[in-house]
Amino acid sequence: MSIPFRELCTLYIESKGDRDKKHVASMRQTMNRFPSLHDRLASDISHRYLEPLLNEIVPGGRNLPMKHLRAFFNYGIKRGYLSENPVTRLDFVESSPKEVEVVPPEGVERMLEIALEDDLALLPYLALSFFCGIRPVGELTLLQWSDVDLQGRIVTIRQPYQRRGDGGL
Repeated sequence: MSIPFRELCTLYIESKGDRDKKHVASMRQTMNRFPSLHDRLASDISHRYLEPLLNEIVPGGRNLPMKHLRAFFNYGIKRGYLSENPVTRLDFVESSPKEVEVVPPEGVERMLEIALEDDLALLPYLALSFFCGIRPVGELTLLQWSDVDLQGRIVTIRQPYQRRGDGGL
């Protein structure tokens, strides 16, 4: 017997309550990002239904919600609420280091406006990459809020093994 998607997510998140607060908050954000799924039975959600919802997210921000959705549905399979994970039929965004690209001021302005209107969580990522020169791969994706000192106007870039679990971007 299936359960509504929101209930499935809530059960999964509660089962991970001992995890890093940032991780739990991020999972909640993913759950709340898709209100059209909340009342649907988890077993009735197909990859065809998910794909347009995920396509609304900028490519650089799509993989994390997909990972969370995959975890929610895997939990549902494990608990017998559904038999197939719809995320397995979707493709994650492939990322590979590219040549440094100069984005014209109009492009930066437009990206910031879109993030401000549609994806507020993306705004710090864009601001730090455009205005601080922090590289997206290997630096920005590992940055946490505790690494940003707004008053001192300093952003500390640490090695991956020095990461702390005290709240991310």
